[in-house]
Amino acid sequence: MTDAWVGGHFEFVELAVLPEARGHGLGGRLHDVLLEGVPKERAMLSTDNGDSPAVRLYSARGWRKLGELDATPRSWVFSASRPTTAECSAYTANTSETCQSPLPQ
Repeated sequence: MTDAWVGGHFEFVELAVLPEARGHGLGGRLHDVLLEGVPKERAMLSTDNGDSPAVRLYSARGWRKLGELDATPRSWVFSASRPTTAECSAYTANTSETCQSPLPQ
């Protein structure tokens, strides 16, 4: 799995919103602007594990948990890929949901 993801990807390193500024969509807007126009087909990030604002944001934006880092504190590694038109067509044919990816097509 590592060979398929590591190398040639966009590394989403840090995104933070001050606690007093949370809850107004700022994190989501920053996320979207940061990834807009990224030329890579894949992206990765790591964040704290558990039910945190960061994990909820990334999950809602279409990131998927790839694995866990054996570190202290434990972190989760998330991945995203730009779906092909065929993948989106196949996905939307079987569901009422839209084809969502953090990386715009």
